[in-house]
Amino acid sequence: MILNCETVSNKVDMWSLGCIFAEMINGQVLFQGSSPVHQIVSIVEKLGSPNPEKIKGSPNGINYVINLGYKPPVDFLTIFQDPVATDLLLHLLQIDPDDRWGTEQAMKHPYFAPLFDAEDLQSDLPVFNFEYETDLHTLEDIKQETYEAILKYNGMVSRRRAISLPEPLSSVPPKRRLSVYESTVRSSMMQKYAEVKKEVTVEKRSWFARVGSLFSFNSKPSEDEAFNKV
Repeated sequence: MILNCETVSNKVDMWSLGCIFAEMINGQVLFQGSSPVHQIVSIVEKLGSPNPEKIKGSPNGINYVINLGYKPPVDFLTIFQDPVATDLLLHLLQIDPDDRWGTEQAMKHPYFAPLFDAEDLQSDLPVFNFEYETDLHTLEDIKQETYEAILKYNGMVSRRRAISLPEPLSSVPPKRRLSVYESTVRSSMMQKYAEVKKEVTVEKRSWFARVGSLFSFNSKPSEDEAFNKV
Protein backbone atom coordinates (compact mmCIF):
# COMPACT_ATOMS: atom_id res chain seq x y z
CA MET A 1 0.00 0.00 0.00
CA ILE A 2 2.80 2.38 0.83
CA LEU A 3 4.03 1.99 -2.78
CA ASN A 4 0.52 2.79 -4.11
CA CYS A 5 -0.25 -0.75 -5.19
CA GLU A 6 -3.64 -0.87 -6.94
CA THR A 7 -4.64 -4.31 -5.62
CA VAL A 8 -5.08 -4.98 -1.91
CA SER A 9 -5.93 -8.28 -0.21
CA ASN A 10 -6.05 -9.71 3.30
CA LYS A 11 -2.30 -10.17 3.05
CA VAL A 12 -2.08 -6.50 4.07
CA ASP A 13 -3.55 -7.52 7.43
CA MET A 14 -0.98 -10.30 7.74
CA TRP A 15 1.76 -7.70 7.32
CA SER A 16 0.15 -5.67 10.10
CA LEU A 17 0.02 -8.76 12.32
CA GLY A 18 3.71 -9.34 11.64
CA CYS A 19 4.57 -5.79 12.72
CA ILE A 20 2.47 -6.12 15.88
CA PHE A 21 3.98 -9.55 16.61
CA ALA A 22 7.50 -8.13 16.28
CA GLU A 23 6.70 -5.28 18.64
CA MET A 24 5.20 -7.66 21.21
CA ILE A 25 8.32 -9.80 21.19
CA ASN A 26 10.91 -7.05 21.20
CA GLY A 27 9.03 -4.20 22.87
CA GLN A 28 10.00 -1.83 20.06
CA VAL A 29 8.59 -0.72 16.72
CA LEU A 30 10.35 -2.75 14.03
CA PHE A 31 9.97 -0.38 11.08
CA GLN A 32 10.26 3.04 12.66
CA GLY A 33 9.45 5.74 10.12
CA SER A 34 8.67 9.45 10.32
CA SER A 35 7.15 9.59 6.81
CA PRO A 36 6.07 7.18 4.06
CA VAL A 37 9.45 7.52 2.34
CA HIS A 38 11.33 6.98 5.59
CA GLN A 39 9.10 3.97 6.26
CA ILE A 40 10.11 2.38 2.95
CA VAL A 41 13.78 2.91 3.74
CA SER A 42 13.34 1.36 7.19
CA ILE A 43 11.64 -1.72 5.73
CA VAL A 44 14.32 -2.28 3.10
CA GLU A 45 17.11 -1.77 5.62
CA LYS A 46 15.64 -4.48 7.87
CA LEU A 47 14.35 -7.00 5.31
CA GLY A 48 16.92 -6.37 2.60
CA SER A 49 16.46 -5.32 -1.01
CA PRO A 50 13.58 -7.20 -2.66
CA ASN A 51 13.72 -8.80 -6.06
CA PRO A 52 12.68 -6.00 -8.47
CA GLU A 53 10.29 -8.41 -10.19
CA LYS A 54 8.44 -8.97 -6.89
CA ILE A 55 7.93 -5.31 -5.99
CA LYS A 56 4.29 -4.32 -6.40
CA GLY A 57 3.26 -0.69 -6.61
CA SER A 58 3.28 2.36 -8.84
CA PRO A 59 6.17 2.83 -11.31
CA ASN A 60 7.55 5.67 -9.17
CA GLY A 61 7.34 3.57 -6.01
CA ILE A 62 9.06 0.61 -7.63
CA ASN A 63 11.82 2.80 -9.07
CA TYR A 64 12.40 4.41 -5.66
CA VAL A 65 12.98 1.05 -4.00
CA ILE A 66 15.30 -0.10 -6.78
CA ASN A 67 17.30 3.15 -6.60
CA LEU A 68 17.97 2.58 -2.91
CA GLY A 69 20.60 0.11 -4.06
CA TYR A 70 21.31 -3.32 -2.67
CA LYS A 71 20.91 -3.75 1.07
CA PRO A 72 21.46 -7.09 2.83
CA PRO A 73 18.78 -8.27 5.27
CA VAL A 74 19.32 -7.98 9.00
CA ASP A 75 19.69 -11.26 10.91
CA PHE A 76 16.42 -11.25 12.86
CA LEU A 77 17.76 -13.79 15.31
CA THR A 78 20.04 -11.09 16.69
CA ILE A 79 16.93 -9.02 17.42
CA PHE A 80 14.33 -11.57 18.52
CA GLN A 81 16.47 -14.43 19.88
CA ASP A 82 13.68 -17.02 19.54
CA PRO A 83 14.26 -19.03 16.30
CA VAL A 84 10.66 -20.34 16.13
CA ALA A 85 9.13 -16.89 16.55
CA THR A 86 11.63 -15.44 14.09
CA ASP A 87 10.70 -18.01 11.46
CA LEU A 88 7.01 -17.13 11.78
CA LEU A 89 7.81 -13.44 11.68
CA LEU A 90 9.80 -13.72 8.45
CA HIS A 91 6.90 -15.52 6.79
CA LEU A 92 4.54 -12.71 7.80
CA LEU A 93 6.86 -9.91 6.71
CA GLN A 94 7.47 -10.89 3.10
CA ILE A 95 7.50 -7.74 0.98
CA ASP A 96 5.75 -9.56 -1.86
CA PRO A 97 2.17 -10.30 -0.67
CA ASP A 98 2.11 -13.41 -2.88
CA ASP A 99 4.93 -14.87 -0.79
CA ARG A 100 3.43 -13.75 2.52
CA TRP A 101 1.64 -16.33 4.66
CA GLY A 102 -2.09 -16.24 5.19
CA THR A 103 -4.00 -16.89 8.40
CA GLU A 104 -4.28 -20.66 8.02
CA GLN A 105 -0.57 -21.10 7.35
CA ALA A 106 0.30 -18.87 10.31
CA MET A 107 -2.03 -20.72 12.68
CA LYS A 108 -0.42 -24.05 11.73
CA HIS A 109 3.08 -22.76 12.48
CA PRO A 110 4.94 -24.55 15.33
CA TYR A 111 4.91 -21.34 17.34
CA PHE A 112 1.18 -21.86 17.92
CA ALA A 113 1.39 -25.64 18.38
CA PRO A 114 0.25 -25.58 22.05
CA LEU A 115 -2.82 -23.52 21.08
CA PHE A 116 -3.74 -24.81 17.64
CA ASP A 117 -7.12 -26.46 17.14
CA ALA A 118 -8.19 -27.52 13.65
CA GLU A 119 -11.77 -26.45 14.43
CA ASP A 120 -10.56 -22.85 14.61
CA LEU A 121 -10.00 -22.99 10.84
CA GLN A 122 -13.66 -23.70 10.17
CA SER A 123 -15.78 -20.63 9.66
CA ASP A 124 -19.19 -20.08 8.13
CA LEU A 125 -18.92 -16.29 8.29
CA PRO A 126 -19.73 -14.58 5.00
CA VAL A 127 -17.09 -12.61 3.15
CA PHE A 128 -17.34 -8.95 4.13
CA ASN A 129 -18.79 -6.73 1.43
CA PHE A 130 -17.42 -3.19 1.09
CA GLU A 131 -19.81 -2.10 -1.66
CA TYR A 132 -21.77 0.06 0.80
CA GLU A 133 -18.85 2.51 0.82
CA THR A 134 -19.69 3.63 -2.71
CA ASP A 135 -22.75 5.47 -1.34
CA LEU A 136 -20.83 7.39 1.32
CA HIS A 137 -20.13 10.81 -0.15
CA THR A 138 -20.50 13.22 2.78
CA LEU A 139 -19.83 13.34 6.51
CA GLU A 140 -23.57 13.01 7.15
CA ASP A 141 -23.63 9.83 5.03
CA ILE A 142 -20.85 8.37 7.18
CA LYS A 143 -22.65 9.34 10.39
CA GLN A 144 -25.86 7.73 9.16
CA GLU A 145 -24.06 4.53 8.12
CA THR A 146 -22.32 4.33 11.49
CA TYR A 147 -25.63 4.79 13.24
CA GLU A 148 -27.28 2.06 11.18
CA ALA A 149 -24.40 -0.28 12.02
CA ILE A 150 -24.93 0.38 15.74
CA LEU A 151 -28.58 -0.55 15.39
CA LYS A 152 -27.76 -3.70 13.46
CA TYR A 153 -24.93 -5.10 15.53
CA ASN A 154 -25.57 -3.88 19.08
CA GLY A 155 -29.14 -4.97 19.82
CA MET A 156 -31.45 -2.02 19.31
CA VAL A 157 -34.31 -3.89 21.00
CA SER A 158 -32.72 -3.62 24.44
CA ARG A 159 -31.64 -0.04 23.76
CA ARG A 160 -35.19 0.93 22.76
CA ARG A 161 -36.52 -0.44 26.04
CA ALA A 162 -33.80 1.32 28.02
CA ILE A 163 -34.43 4.79 26.59
CA SER A 164 -38.14 4.42 25.74
CA LEU A 165 -38.17 5.57 22.15
CA PRO A 166 -41.46 7.33 21.33
CA GLU A 167 -41.86 5.27 18.15
CA PRO A 168 -40.08 2.42 16.37
CA LEU A 169 -37.18 3.80 14.41
CA SER A 170 -38.22 1.71 11.44
CA SER A 171 -41.19 4.07 11.05
CA VAL A 172 -38.96 7.15 11.04
CA PRO A 173 -37.53 8.36 7.70
CA PRO A 174 -33.86 7.28 7.48
CA LYS A 175 -32.56 10.85 7.39
CA ARG A 176 -34.35 11.69 10.67
CA ARG A 177 -33.47 8.55 12.63
CA LEU A 178 -30.19 9.83 14.02
CA SER A 179 -31.70 13.12 15.27
CA VAL A 180 -34.70 11.30 16.81
CA TYR A 181 -32.41 8.86 18.57
CA GLU A 182 -30.09 11.62 19.86
CA SER A 183 -32.94 13.79 21.17
CA THR A 184 -34.51 10.78 22.90
CA VAL A 185 -31.22 9.88 24.56
CA ARG A 186 -30.80 13.46 25.80
CA SER A 187 -34.32 13.45 27.24
CA SER A 188 -33.70 10.11 28.88
CA MET A 189 -30.47 11.37 30.45
CA MET A 190 -32.20 14.47 31.81
CA GLN A 191 -34.97 12.32 33.29
CA LYS A 192 -32.38 10.04 34.90
CA TYR A 193 -30.58 13.08 36.32
CA ALA A 194 -33.83 14.34 37.86
CA GLU A 195 -34.44 10.92 39.42
CA VAL A 196 -30.96 10.81 40.93
CA LYS A 197 -31.28 14.38 42.23
CA LYS A 198 -34.57 13.45 43.88
CA GLU A 199 -32.98 10.41 45.53
CA VAL A 200 -30.14 12.55 46.87
CA THR A 201 -32.62 15.07 48.27
CA VAL A 202 -34.56 12.32 50.04
CA GLU A 203 -31.31 10.91 51.42
CA LYS A 204 -30.25 14.33 52.74
CA ARG A 205 -33.60 14.78 54.50
CA SER A 206 -33.23 11.34 56.05
CA TRP A 207 -29.81 12.27 57.40
CA PHE A 208 -31.16 15.56 58.67
CA ALA A 209 -33.85 13.72 60.65
CA ARG A 210 -31.22 11.42 62.16
CA VAL A 211 -29.02 14.36 63.13
CA GLY A 212 -31.97 16.10 64.76
CA SER A 213 -32.63 13.06 66.91
CA LEU A 214 -29.00 12.84 68.05
CA PHE A 215 -28.10 16.48 68.64
CA SER A 216 -29.79 19.54 69.94
CA PHE A 217 -29.13 22.85 68.22
CA ASN A 218 -29.54 26.34 69.61
CA SER A 219 -30.63 27.32 66.15
CA LYS A 220 -32.04 24.95 63.61
CA PRO A 221 -29.35 24.14 60.97
CA SER A 222 -30.16 24.00 57.30
CA GLU A 223 -30.49 20.62 55.64
CA ASP A 224 -27.19 21.11 53.82
CA GLU A 225 -25.34 22.05 57.04
CA ALA A 226 -26.66 19.02 58.89
CA PHE A 227 -25.90 16.70 56.01
CA ASN A 228 -22.35 18.02 55.64
CA LYS A 229 -21.82 17.83 59.41
CA VAL A 230 -22.50 14.09 59.34
